[in-house]
Amino acid sequence: MYHHTQTQKEWLKKADPEDIKLFLSKGPATCDMALMTPSMKTKYIPMIRGMHLGGTFDLPEQAIKKARTVLGDIQKQVNGKTPLDEQALGIDGQNAAYLAQCDENELRISDIFHLASVLGSDEMEYSFHEPIDDFVEYLFSKTDHHASILPLIPKVPDENDIVFLKECLHEHWLKNGLFGFAILATTPVCDDIKMSSGWRYCHQKWFYAETYAWAFDLAMEWAKKEGA
Repeated sequence: MYHHTQTQKEWLKKADPEDIKLFLSKGPATCDMALMTPSMKTKYIPMIRGMHLGGTFDLPEQAIKKARTVLGDIQKQVNGKTPLDEQALGIDGQNAAYLAQCDENELRISDIFHLASVLGSDEMEYSFHEPIDDFVEYLFSKTDHHASILPLIPKVPDENDIVFLKECLHEHWLKNGLFGFAILATTPVCDDIKMSSGWRYCHQKWFYAETYAWAFDLAMEWAKKEGA
């Protein structure tokens, strides 16, 4: 289900009705579930992009059909109008989309390193026994790395000294302009019949890209394959 971000909620309180139509026109058409009182019956409320529409229905399919009809009408009304610059307004809802994707595909981003900040704050030189050390050891391990991680790893002599390895990485990343995001993705193990084990037993893998969005897309592609 689509959830509004805090910025979207604040914007919707003050937005012009025509701008709200432009916002809703992107969809999706979904439904929400409500427990009615005093009957305690479950009803379904049509929604477009997280906003409730009028009316309740006995079945989710009925509510979604209503939402799709209203969405179609709104899209006809705004056809030809200039779209909202949602990114500039801070209402593109990218994090809400991440939430929905992670929920659907059982993906968790367990750790993040922004290499620009690692290099810019001398974290390689002054960190001791912190998560960065675990990341460095991972890079030089014999693990089956994802292809996106390989450019981060320089060729060095066999060496176990963490200080030396961090110095090599620092120089290699600066020289090659590797300032993006390394993220650790986690997803539950599935059994032979593709039943999830929940979060007790998990696979993990690191991914790297110039932007968080690109790194997230790589992680999401992997999580889908693991759960397929």
